Amino acid sequence: MAHFRRNVPLAAFVSALWPGASGSNMDPPQGLMAPVQVAHLPFERNWAHLPEDPRHLFIEVGANGFELERDDIGALLEDGPGGFLLTFEPLLDKYSSLLARQGLSYGPLGLQHRRGLALPFAVDECEAGAVRTFQVAHVDGCSSLRNFADDFSSAWQTADVRWNPWVAKSCAQIRDRRTVPCVSLGEVVGTWLGGRRIARLKIDAQGSDLDVVRSLGRFVDRVLFVHLEMVNDGAARLYQGALGCRGIVGAMRAMGFVPADNRLARGVCNVSFDVWGGTSKRGAEFNVDFVRREYRLLWRGVF
Repeated sequence: MAHFRRNVPLAAFVSALWPGASGSNMDPPQGLMAPVQVAHLPFERNWAHLPEDPRHLFIEVGANGFELERDDIGALLEDGPGGFLLTFEPLLDKYSSLLARQGLSYGPLGLQHRRGLALPFAVDECEAGAVRTFQVAHVDGCSSLRNFADDFSSAWQTADVRWNPWVAKSCAQIRDRRTVPCVSLGEVVGTWLGGRRIARLKIDAQGSDLDVVRSLGRFVDRVLFVHLEMVNDGAARLYQGALGCRGIVGAMRAMGFVPADNRLARGVCNVSFDVWGGTSKRGAEFNVDFVRREYRLLWRGVF
């Protein structure tokens, strides 16, 4: 890391920490910034304590203390299956809660689990060393790199599919804006992980899920399975510029992904009932799993 003299201007200090911070594709840093090591490089050092290198890699983008991937795939984060998880969460309090399980004993750098690393980055289509402005909502699980839609407070009430009222009251309100480091999954998979395959990518990026997948760039075919959120086409958009179901499904197909559940293959956005056994209409927001088209046949019996 570079060393700085006391009289170095702040602009020069910021430029040294985030090369190109004045570029058109990144937001200028705001507030008091603290460069701090969060993991090891070369990246293999982060699992050097394991008996062997991971056989399966998992990535989670967004971890707000609810439905954590380390809990959902816990059985795979054992020496037998050989899984290893990378979690990206830019809100410092949520990031620190992932690390807090280490207690008072020595905690290896960045580990949230013996087979899992937590990293305080937002994920987007950004260059190495970029920063972004993160919009922190009243309910911080609604926080996003995207701004809230200006007309959401009125549009949600007249839409064909309505959000729960608490979303308009407590979710769609910015309480703070914070500068966070940003990384693309192309950088993560291509540079950090040396092009290794990703068994599953789980995304909860509040309106930016598709941007996360797109950030893979030429490494998009290294991801086998994607779990993401999408908004019902009949619901009001919560975030500016966010696509609805049809737009996301079309973009995912263009990148080589198809719905993993065969019952959704012909109309994931047209389902007016709960295909998992119920009869009620879908809500404003729901999750869909995608798999690489070339591996679709392997998933026929899973669902």
